[in-house]
Amino acid sequence: MSAPCTRPECGSTIHTDGWGKPTRCPHELWLTTAEAAQITAVIQPPTPDIIITGQDGRPLVTIHPSGQLEYGPGYTPDEAARTFWNALRRLAPARCPACGHIGMETP
Repeated sequence: MSAPCTRPECGSTIHTDGWGKPTRCPHELWLTTAEAAQITAVIQPPTPDIIITGQDGRPLVTIHPSGQLEYGPGYTPDEAARTFWNALRRLAPARCPACGHIGMETP
C-alpha cells in the first residue's frame, strides 16, 4: 500500500516496513490458510430469563438477565414468593445442622 491508509485509527498514515517498503495496515487481520483452519467460532447462548409461574402455568414474575422484573397479569407478591420458596425447598432441601441429614424434620 503506497497511499495513505483509509482506516480512521491510522490517521492517513502510509504504512511502510523499516526500509520504506509499503506494507499492509497493522490493524487489518491477515491469516494464512493454516491459521484460518485453526479458528473455531464459539456461539454463546443468551442468558435465560428466570420465570416464576403460578399453578395454572401463567407467568407471575419474569426476571431478565439485566435484573429487570416483568410482572404477569394478576401478579401478587405472596403467590410469587410462595411459589419461589416451595421450588427452592423442593430442589435444594435444607440440611439438619446437628447431623447433616436432608430435611429439617427429626430422623
